[in-house]
Amino acid sequence: MIVLAFTTPALGQSFYVGTWAGPETSCNAENIDRVPMRIFEDSISFYETSCKLTTPVEIRGMKAKLFDFECVGEGFAWEYRGLLLLNDDDTLEFSADGQTNTFRRCE
Repeated sequence: MIVLAFTTPALGQSFYVGTWAGPETSCNAENIDRVPMRIFEDSISFYETSCKLTTPVEIRGMKAKLFDFECVGEGFAWEYRGLLLLNDDDTLEFSADGQTNTFRRCE
């Protein structure tokens, strides 16, 4: 019997899952508006805001997915369409509403 072992992420884990810090945030910040963004398979959280990621569409030939974001925060709810794109240098671009922000992966 041959058993294969892999050191890659678990099946189904997406490129964007993890903790990400932007130019104005810190990987170690807690309870302030400079906390990093945390992305899970089906949700994303920012300071005082969380969003469900729905209707994923993979972008062929890229490490990118479009999502519908269903967000709540500070007593409000809103929706928008956004893109998560992993660059070759392991930075993540988050584009929505005509703006793009770049995040670095926290360890």
